[in-house]
Amino acid sequence: MDDTFHNLQMESKNHIENLVKWFQDSKLVEKSEEGERHARALFNNPTEEEMVEFEQFKEAVAKLAEEQKTSFDEISKILAEEGPKLVEAINAGLMAFKGSTESKNEIVCECYGSIDDKPSNLDEDIA
Repeated sequence: MDDTFHNLQMESKNHIENLVKWFQDSKLVEKSEEGERHARALFNNPTEEEMVEFEQFKEAVAKLAEEQKTSFDEISKILAEEGPKLVEAINAGLMAFKGSTESKNEIVCECYGSIDDKPSNLDEDIA
């Protein structure tokens, strides 16, 4: 669990959306709006842009363990099992997004010869 969190942190992916997904994918909270609200509350409802620090993450895990009447170590074990899948999914999503933006740039280059030759308002048209 610690390694996965630190990997997310190194890639600046330790925001609440990814941590909620991790809790949901680990089946520690429901995959529903209510489950998402519950998970966010465990972290004291940070903003979307706010990066969750490791101590805050551990506090949320401890709260969840207490609620579920289990140990911190048991919750950590469950998160550790699901963690690599989460990192893989996040990276796959990032690669897909990066690929889609690269293909838009290739289309622009085909039309104008180079990305520098495109009209300044073209990005608005593509989006």
